[in-house]
Amino acid sequence: MPSVDELAPRSTVDLLLFDTGTSSFTGSSSATTNSTGNILDELPATNQLHAEGPVKRDNPFFRSKRSYSLSELSVLQAKSDAPDSSGYFTGLKSPAPEQFQSREDFRAAWLSHRKLARSCHDLDLLGQSPGWGQTQAVETNIVCKLDSSGGSVQLPDTGISIHVPEGHVAPGETQQISMKALLDPPLELNSDRCCTVSPVLEVKLSTLEVKTVIILEMKVSAEVKNDIFSKSTVGLQCLRSDLKEGPYVPIPLNYSYGDTVQVHLDNLEPCMHLAIVAHGPNILYPSTVWDFINKKVTVGLYGPKHIHPSFKTVVTIFGHDCAPKTLLVTEVTRQAPSPAPVALQLWGKHQFVLSRPQDLQVCMFSNMTNYEVRAGDQAKVVRGFQMKLGKVSRLIFPIACQNPSELSDFTLRVQVKDDQEAILTQFCVQTPQPPPKSAIKPSGQRRFLKKNEVGKIILSPFAATTKYPTFQDRPVSSLKFGKLLKTVVRQSKNHYLLEYKKGDAIALLSEEKIRLKGQLWTKEWYIGYHQGKVGLVHARNVLVVGKARPSLLAGPELSTSVLLEQILRPCKFLTYIYASVRTLLMENISSWRSFADALGYGNLPLTFFCRAELDSEPERVASVLEKLKEDCNNAENKDRKSFQKELMMALLKMDCQGLVVRLIQDFVLLTTAVEVAQRWRELAEKLAKVSKQQMDAYESPHRDRNGVVDSEAMWKPAYDFLLTWSHQIGDSYRDVIQELHTGLDRMKNPITKRWKHLTGTLILVNTLDILRAAAFSPADQDDFVI
Repeated sequence: MPSVDELAPRSTVDLLLFDTGTSSFTGSSSATTNSTGNILDELPATNQLHAEGPVKRDNPFFRSKRSYSLSELSVLQAKSDAPDSSGYFTGLKSPAPEQFQSREDFRAAWLSHRKLARSCHDLDLLGQSPGWGQTQAVETNIVCKLDSSGGSVQLPDTGISIHVPEGHVAPGETQQISMKALLDPPLELNSDRCCTVSPVLEVKLSTLEVKTVIILEMKVSAEVKNDIFSKSTVGLQCLRSDLKEGPYVPIPLNYSYGDTVQVHLDNLEPCMHLAIVAHGPNILYPSTVWDFINKKVTVGLYGPKHIHPSFKTVVTIFGHDCAPKTLLVTEVTRQAPSPAPVALQLWGKHQFVLSRPQDLQVCMFSNMTNYEVRAGDQAKVVRGFQMKLGKVSRLIFPIACQNPSELSDFTLRVQVKDDQEAILTQFCVQTPQPPPKSAIKPSGQRRFLKKNEVGKIILSPFAATTKYPTFQDRPVSSLKFGKLLKTVVRQSKNHYLLEYKKGDAIALLSEEKIRLKGQLWTKEWYIGYHQGKVGLVHARNVLVVGKARPSLLAGPELSTSVLLEQILRPCKFLTYIYASVRTLLMENISSWRSFADALGYGNLPLTFFCRAELDSEPERVASVLEKLKEDCNNAENKDRKSFQKELMMALLKMDCQGLVVRLIQDFVLLTTAVEVAQRWRELAEKLAKVSKQQMDAYESPHRDRNGVVDSEAMWKPAYDFLLTWSHQIGDSYRDVIQELHTGLDRMKNPITKRWKHLTGTLILVNTLDILRAAAFSPADQDDFVI
């Protein structure tokens, strides 16, 4: 049966330990007179319950088999005394033991409460404001399978690894090892005589049918001082338990040198919890274990992925060196509903030696006058008893920009002072950049404006006075040429891969090579023009001879109109969101007349496109676009045209290349999401290191009442992921489409085998420069719209 330790509900403060202001506690916590109960101390656990003085029964820290006489814990209780705020949500009250006559009744009530609290919604606010029930930090973890050959598994970004010898399992069998670093240690592991010097490591094994031990190697955050008395008084020990809350028993260290220890784990269990501690069983008051060790603590600075005019950073203090890359933060407030947790990135971390557990004052300053840490939040206090207990402390520092128009990255300086105002350590961290302008747009769920917002669009003065150049139909010059070194005839025809004979000449449209998978493996390709077709040719099959035009160049001459027609071939196979296209054009096209002329509606009056008189230029542009959509979707029209192709052709004739590549990238991401659909997780693994939890988070907003994403809606999480991933790649549309193609090629049974049009878009974006150079006269260069 679970111990009362497991059943005791953790308060919000226990989960987050937000120090939102200076505590009312004024005494120095470093002068604690009573040692906490510890499993390594001489007194049996059963006797400690009677040996300790009376405690507050309503404090969540005291609901356990053992009682602890740490008076400083009342500070945490004071922080958790907010009315109607005793659980994860304001609408869910945690049951108290006093309300029940038997332990079994309390256990059933608490398990029921825990199940509700871990759901994704506050039951009192269901249907109004969905939010996450989990508010803990994202703990570092890894899962790995090893066969009989053995190997090593390292916990990412830590000095923790497990070595599995060869022959650990029988041939043909596998051992799945899961490791997770738990940031907050149980209370019993920290006292006057004992101090944790590593995170609590949770190790799970899939099979116990093994033939060898496994070896745990860890770097710890403390070393015993290099004098005879310290070494004889304190030593490093490894503690092990089946449950996180204990009880823990010591197991021998096989190797210890400096800050590195090794432990051989035998008598394996499906789930084991391990921690390294510095322990001195014979230490007498007023000495503590801290007097005999050099203990390092880690200060981490977390913030958003991009800085904004107003944002919050979180300074965390860990009793070990395992600072996770991501921190989920929910600020403790009295408002209902509580704000949803926010994922913050690790901006930087710093380690320093702390001589004893004491009150620490953490201060933050900006190096730029344009940014300021709010006056009341420049300094915050971490109490000494929190350092002694090894609890992770999180301090929120709001930062505001005085002039949002001058948003830029800057440097933050973090200072840590002791209780005498002396600086213990300080370090500087450079903030991330503001979001790129191309990324400042709505999320994937709403990438267009509402109808009542359309009239509020104000074009920039530059856009309002722009002149559009004239597209010239002329031969494409300044090409390089090559000689083909072998004959290639393809069994499976592909519109975008050329066929050719040995000795033929070919015009090369781009000096840069692109990468994509051929019949068997990934190759590098040139974009070429051969016998009237634009397509790809394997780079190894071409000998580049220079700009001299060969006399035996077969096929018609390449002109700008021919090139435009051929590279736009894949556009009609791309999926689009009309409302998003409409909004982009209204924001970026300044003349409805030029737009209509480029589409082939020359000399037609405005009344041809709309009945009512329109006041704003953006609405006139939208009416021309609406007419194009009607003509392309008209089933009675014998010459039915492609909306996407006609639109791109018109924009390229207007020299709106920047707008074209933005639309093309959006079309490609959406089309890929639709084509991949249920296989999007496989694509996510190929493109980026996305954890299962992150994948679940992408799908979560799209789940139905049964918690399942409908197969027809699976493109939505795929699209959300691709949008986020593309912003991480940067502003290069060529890189985004190239990396996406490479990722799709690496999938099992890749969709690019049957869906070839992504290859066509890769050709399109890599030939826009040569088309633009040939189609527009130099005299018009000053008027180009980029």
